[in-house]
Amino acid sequence: MDTNTDSKAQPKSSIKAVTVFCGSSSGRHPEYLESAKRLGAILASRNIHLVYGGGAIGLMGEIAKSTIENGGQVLGIIPEAMKNVEGSGRESIPGVSEIVVKSMHERKQLLNHHCSAFIAMPGGYGTFDELFEVITWAQLNIHRKPIALLNTRGYFDHLVAMVDNSVTEGFVRPEGRNLLIVERDPEQLLAKMEGYEVPRTAQYGFKWTKDQGGMKEEEI
Repeated sequence: MDTNTDSKAQPKSSIKAVTVFCGSSSGRHPEYLESAKRLGAILASRNIHLVYGGGAIGLMGEIAKSTIENGGQVLGIIPEAMKNVEGSGRESIPGVSEIVVKSMHERKQLLNHHCSAFIAMPGGYGTFDELFEVITWAQLNIHRKPIALLNTRGYFDHLVAMVDNSVTEGFVRPEGRNLLIVERDPEQLLAKMEGYEVPRTAQYGFKWTKDQGGMKEEEI
């Protein structure tokens, strides 16, 4: 498979694992699938583990397949109730590991627990829900992980404009806009994520214990 990615030329990453939120659909333009393939290949080449929603279809299935085909490691986390609809990445893509959970809440908790960064690719309501939850958690000082949008075909342009308008209208702190990294090219996106630290001024000063959802330092 031609991914235009030379694994020998790719540096190792300080990011150990990335949770990728993305659609169980493929979208109406081939660029979406191509972007998923390329991101999967880049993650594998940099030895960054992929953590994702566990499905076997759409962009979810494509990025898992590409990561495995390029020698990477993949962990899917899927609710039991969704396996018959989205399929199981583990059962469809040899090499994918899988955790089956009972609820969406448990799934999102583990998607956060098993990664050191987040990337959202194009998707629907589920992707938006997952994205804004981790942004909110960053703002509330529950985690300090980088959060990024892979803005293929400008898919997230209107969403970014909405966030910018929220800043203008006084509902999001100006510093809060810095919680979100936006880039169209996956390599440039990862470059911006490397070494990124959430500005303390973008966070509220809540102190969370582990039982309340906070993360231990070694888990961040």
